[in-house]
Amino acid sequence: MKAWEAELGVGIEAGLFPVEEALTGYVDFQWCAIMDREGLVTLGCSPGFELPPEIVQEVLAGKGEVKELFEEAFKVKRIGETIGAIGFLSRGLVNREEITACSVLMALIPRINREIYRLRR
Repeated sequence: MKAWEAELGVGIEAGLFPVEEALTGYVDFQWCAIMDREGLVTLGCSPGFELPPEIVQEVLAGKGEVKELFEEAFKVKRIGETIGAIGFLSRGLVNREEITACSVLMALIPRINREIYRLRR
């Protein structure tokens, strides 16, 4: 299948978002954007969580991405390809794959309930 024949395009990205009440002032969320052939974009995000203060400070200072900084600080390898920072911080109770799936599901909600959102078929 050629890319332009696809029904939907899906983009997923994680990042720090300002949340004044958070310990560091930031919370990490995964966001999903789904676009169809007509150009309709729906969005969803994962549950958010706080990263350790030193990681947040280094990200904000432009010293690297969460994955790299995490691997260096906590001596873990390939964290971005395995459980992710959330898996490490939650001690395996939640992993990167689960929160990614959650963000995709949240972005699908308007498509699942087209009539409620008044979307054309």
